[in-house]
Amino acid sequence: AMQQHMPAGKLVQEGTGLLASLALKRELHGHIVHNSGVKVLLMCMFHHASRPEVQFHALMVLRCVTVYPEVQTAVAAEGGVRMTLLAMKNHSGATQVQENAIAVLLNLAQLAQNRALIAREGGITGVLLGMHQHATNGAVQEFGCGALCLLARGDGETVRMLTDSRATPIVQAAMQRHPDNPRVQQYGAALLGAK
Repeated sequence: AMQQHMPAGKLVQEGTGLLASLALKRELHGHIVHNSGVKVLLMCMFHHASRPEVQFHALMVLRCVTVYPEVQTAVAAEGGVRMTLLAMKNHSGATQVQENAIAVLLNLAQLAQNRALIAREGGITGVLLGMHQHATNGAVQEFGCGALCLLARGDGETVRMLTDSRATPIVQAAMQRHPDNPRVQQYGAALLGAK
């Protein structure tokens, strides 16, 4: 129904919301993925780029299903990195969009071949902006430090881009602001040690 009624914003919002609810159940991930769910979600994100609710729901689904390597490959191949970064740019003030988007990038960066793509598409800057604008949100900081840590394992060009970025003060601020978050501390220390 969402594919046939792409212009109907309310229907797409409700449909992506339903998929987001279903995606919280791990046993349903296969159904979402194998029934063109990823492709439909990315189309919804594209056609409804100005709707934060659609972006939030679609990114929540992607966050849930990109824990699987085959889905990480498919999402990257279908333009998922670009759509995720566009959602971050268009909804920079929406904490839930930023949190889910950075979690998606963290999941996608698990695969070495996705790291260069994320960096080329502007993912390092996107993650750093999200972390800077949502400095008090522990999940944004955790996922951001984790994504940057994985990107630091990328090819030479990706590492150069990360080194040239302003990551150090943002990561240091995350570590200072979230001393009780063990992953922020772990990822941050690993990242700062790698620079």
